[in-house]
Amino acid sequence: MAKKTITLQHVTREILKEEISASEQRLGTKIADLDVKVDNVENRLDTKIDNVEKRLDEKIDSRFDQLDTKIETTAQSLKEYTDIRFNQLDVKIDTTTQSLKDYTDSRFTQLDTKLTKYFELMMQTFTEAHKGIHKILSSHEERISVLEGRGPQPDRI
Repeated sequence: MAKKTITLQHVTREILKEEISASEQRLGTKIADLDVKVDNVENRLDTKIDNVEKRLDEKIDSRFDQLDTKIETTAQSLKEYTDIRFNQLDVKIDTTTQSLKDYTDSRFTQLDTKLTKYFELMMQTFTEAHKGIHKILSSHEERISVLEGRGPQPDRI
C-alpha cells in the first residue's frame, strides 16, 4: 500500500472570514432568488385564484339570473292561471246568478198567475154565493111577506 501524504493547510483567521463572508453572500443571493421565485409563484397563484373567483362569481351570477328568470316566469304563469280560474269562476257565478234570477222570475210569474186564477175563482165563487144568498134572502122575504099577509094562524103556533 502506498502511503498517503496529507498536507495540512493552515487556515488563517482572515481566510476563514473571507470564506464565511463569501458563503453569506452566496446564501443571500440564493435567498433573494428564492424570494423572487416565491413572489412569482405567489403572483401566479393570486392570478389563478382571481381568475377562479371571477369564473365562480360569473357562474353564481348566471345561476341566480336563471333562478330569477325561472321564478319570474313561474310567478307569471301562476298569476295567469289564477286570473283564468277567477275569470272562469266569475263567469260561472254570473251565469248561476242569471239562472237563479230567471228561475225565480219564472216561479214568481207562475205563482202570480196561479194566485190571479185563484183570486178570480174566489171572486167568482163569492159573486155566485152572493147571488145565491141574495136569491135565498129574496125568497125568504117573499115568504115572510106572504105569511105576514095571511095574518096569524092560531093552529100553527
